[in-house]
Amino acid sequence: MLGLGNPLMINDVPLFAAPARVDPAAVVNLELSVLEWFRDGYATVLIDLTGTRFCDVKGFTFLARTHGQALSQGGELRAVIPRGGAVFRGFAALNLEHFIPQFSSVDQALASTRESRARVPGSPCCVHGIYTPRAVR
Repeated sequence: MLGLGNPLMINDVPLFAAPARVDPAAVVNLELSVLEWFRDGYATVLIDLTGTRFCDVKGFTFLARTHGQALSQGGELRAVIPRGGAVFRGFAALNLEHFIPQFSSVDQALASTRESRARVPGSPCCVHGIYTPRAVR
């Protein structure tokens, strides 16, 4: 089942489904889930926002911060956002489309990950600006 704690794994890339409302409570759950996967060595993550109807400023801040963490590990956040929706308009209003790669479908986002390395086992992990070593599994 596609969800926060147990994302769907496709081509060694975790795919998280964001809830319909990305409010402060949802952001806490998203942060905990994504951070766990970063600590396990996944540098690129996908967040599917196609079912999201509302995203407050904390949600957009979470996306920007998550993308920064992914970049520091040699990956990136890939946001799946349908054109014309509330999240798409929020991205445009905040100019996030120039910073965070966004795709209109999961397939499109996954096709782009084949060109980059999705997992970097044993590489340093940046968590809230602090570099911590990660054990190689």
